[in-house]
Parts: sequence; C-alpha cells; structure tokens
Amino acid sequence: MNLNLTGHHVEITPAMRNYVTSKIDKITCHFDHVIDVNVILSAEKLKQKAEANVHVRGKDIFIETDNIDMYAVHRQSGGQARPADTQTQGKRYGLPQ
Repeated sequence: MNLNLTGHHVEITPAMRNYVTSKIDKITCHFDHVIDVNVILSAEKLKQKAEANVHVRGKDIFIETDNIDMYAVHRQSGGQARPADTQTQGKRYGLPQ
C-alpha cells in the first residue's frame, strides 16, 4: 500500500503523519487489497479540511470532511469509509443492499 500525505498551508508533523497512518491502517482491515491512498490536509482561516482518495481493487473511494480541529477531521473521515465498505461487501457476496 502506498500512502501519499500532502499538506496545503499545513506543515505535516510526525504526530500528524502517525495519526493519519493509524487511521489508514483501519481501512486495510475493511478492504482486502488497498493499492494506493492519497491524503490531502489543508488549512484555511478557521477551517481544517481533509481529503482522502483510496484506491482499492476495482473501486476508487473519495472521502472529504472539514472541521475546526484537525484531529476531529481525521476522526470524521474514518467513519465515512465504512458505509462504502458495506456496499462493496454486499456486491461481492451478493447480499441485498
């Protein structure tokens, strides 16, 4: 899995990198083959924003969220990946959606 972490108007600190990496590791539990993950962290005046583009086998999942606190942004974006996972699993196993 390739992880590309980019900051726009934000310096990526080692603590932020470790936090994002720990959240991305949870995604690998939900999907079989994560090929590539691109994360963009950006800061505007009073709003922090995180975008993640997760490329898994056969699908691209885009997650975007914003908040005042950067760590809250990461917590919100982690929860958004799960509904897409259940839709993918339903298609894979022929379950009704």
